[in-house]
Amino acid sequence: MIPTMRCFVALDLSAELVERLRDAQGRLRDAIPEGPSMGWVSPTAMHLTLRYLGDDVDVGITPALERTLRRLGARRPAFSLHLRGVGAYPAPTTARVIWAGLDPTPALFELWDDLQADLDEIGFPPDRPTLTPHVTLGRVRTPHQGADLTGPLGEVGGQDFGPLSVESLALYRSTPTPTGPRDEVLARAQLQRHDAGRERSA
Repeated sequence: MIPTMRCFVALDLSAELVERLRDAQGRLRDAIPEGPSMGWVSPTAMHLTLRYLGDDVDVGITPALERTLRRLGARRPAFSLHLRGVGAYPAPTTARVIWAGLDPTPALFELWDDLQADLDEIGFPPDRPTLTPHVTLGRVRTPHQGADLTGPLGEVGGQDFGPLSVESLALYRSTPTPTGPRDEVLARAQLQRHDAGRERSA
């Protein structure tokens, strides 16, 4: 049997951002009434996922994925994001996912477009027409049990979590465990620093 893995490509969050997101989780826990069963994302599993590759990806393709990410990183510049706001999908009254959002940044969508094209070349065709960037904070396991989160989300929905300097992207392997997924970095690709061109010309 060919060994497989569950894996995805994501941007890491700073420790400061994770701490602020964890604080928002705590306030949501306190504000959400008993009823809907919630599954909260562990702080160690908070990422900004760019592309989920699947539950049964051939482990043998890992070197090709690493080369693809490194080539992408070599031609894409580092940039900044700003995380802001908390919401629910598809809506607070029918919530299934609670997320933290971010300000639209052209550089993020350009990176994602290139990632989709590069992955297509090694057998991972585009999986969606556009990126909906967010950080998942929790999932509603029983949305049919009155999961109206309008009030709780209103208490924390406008929070400004702060900026994030995006300097690399990572390939993660995710292994399910009884206490939640355990994420392991298989490869990391550095983006080009803003001063790289000046250093080369110096």
